[in-house]
Amino acid sequence: MKSETLFRLLILLTLLNILGCTPSTPPEPVFDATLPFATSIDTEGISETHDPALEPSPATTLDFSSLGRPVLLIQTEIDHYLFLNPVSQVSIAFQPPISNPQFRLKAHISPSSRRMFFPLNDYEGIIIDLRTGETLSTYEFGGPALFIPQQAAIEAAPLVTELNLTDTALLEAVMDAHKHSKQLTRWGQSDRYHFSVQDTGPTSTCLFLDDHQTGERIRLENLPGMVENFSLAPDGNSILLKKGLVLRTGALRDKRHYLINLADQSVQSLLLPPDVNNPSFSWFAEDTIALTDQTTTSRNAGFFLINTNSFTKTPIFTDEFEDLWRLGDHLIFVQRELDPEATLFHSLSLAGDLLGTNRVERHCFHQFSTPTQILFQCDLESYLLDQALIIEPFYDAVLTLTPAPDKSAYVMINRAAQIFLLDADLQCINELILEETPLEILWHPDASGFLYRAHGRLYDYDLLSQTSHLLIKSDLFTDYTNLNAVWINLD
Repeated sequence: MKSETLFRLLILLTLLNILGCTPSTPPEPVFDATLPFATSIDTEGISETHDPALEPSPATTLDFSSLGRPVLLIQTEIDHYLFLNPVSQVSIAFQPPISNPQFRLKAHISPSSRRMFFPLNDYEGIIIDLRTGETLSTYEFGGPALFIPQQAAIEAAPLVTELNLTDTALLEAVMDAHKHSKQLTRWGQSDRYHFSVQDTGPTSTCLFLDDHQTGERIRLENLPGMVENFSLAPDGNSILLKKGLVLRTGALRDKRHYLINLADQSVQSLLLPPDVNNPSFSWFAEDTIALTDQTTTSRNAGFFLINTNSFTKTPIFTDEFEDLWRLGDHLIFVQRELDPEATLFHSLSLAGDLLGTNRVERHCFHQFSTPTQILFQCDLESYLLDQALIIEPFYDAVLTLTPAPDKSAYVMINRAAQIFLLDADLQCINELILEETPLEILWHPDASGFLYRAHGRLYDYDLLSQTSHLLIKSDLFTDYTNLNAVWINLD
């Protein structure tokens, strides 16, 4: 780890000595921060044509000895995948055990990046060791089909009267909810565990934990309704669970929210504060849940923090707001006014204390967050905001900003289609000269370079030599289709 850090530092220092930055002239500051409440603050269309710039090495088995590091598993056309070393340009063809052009590699890779889960059908899946091609586990994750749509529709009817659904529409809604529920399968925090959903009755599905090492399947809850969503706590010890019978917007009385303790498999119902109508729960920290009352898809009516040990609810912000950004132990709530156009930034502590307010006479929108600053855009100009709500103009109009895996560097593309390398503090190191303007950037795991996708082409860029080389030509790489690719751990 230490040698990798020194290597990245050497690259950045070398680039800094070779080239300078020539971004746009910085605009004059236009915003002044006001802190009336605190004087100091601690701070995708796909074509089948494929013209590769490299051809896969002939191989009958998955022998990675010739590949070296790093290795990327990437889909290059509808039915074609490669294990690819972008530096040496050596590749090995890979044939997945399923034929599904919409299969997303990133959604199914294991936490160690060594294994992958492939759903064969609605009821079966397999785990493959990507280093050897060996099938490690073949198991049923769907369970027996116990679901009875008509019975579920009868049970759901009194809970969704406000939707005014016909009998046919209600039946479709519960069938959609069941199909969605059965597709919820995810890795745990290690390769050993996997979460799956099974039918447990005519109107219910439940969440299970599969142990791939022992073959054991543990039922985590026995609650009514169908699993609609779940998320694992940052420490892996608890699960937020959402259940319901229909999958339709506005079915508020149908939804129930729970907290599952994995240590003792206890289940706690999450009760709502008064006047919260459309709750959205998410993990804020390992022992804290965030509760947002969503009035619309883009507007919220309140924000609370819930301690998972005491279940005390702390109201943080009770007014309507559009966005919420976190900077360390500060929460930045954003409100937008229409007439005249303005954006208000409110800084609050985790206890709900108002620390300051700033107002901008324009509409502003989030672009990117770092641990200490927020980059946002107002009328196509970019600005930085810190914990003290001090707003300063950024030296360029940012279109995209892509961080290295360890946030030691960033690739920035401005609105003039210029590309720059930035350091960890978003200071410019130098301008990058690439073959084409990237539509997407994928950093190497060690931050020594990055892949960039242009229209119909994929390139690799080395930071030390400051050179690009073409890897693949494919109609799969369109303006609107992100790379279907993951880095593989061969260790």
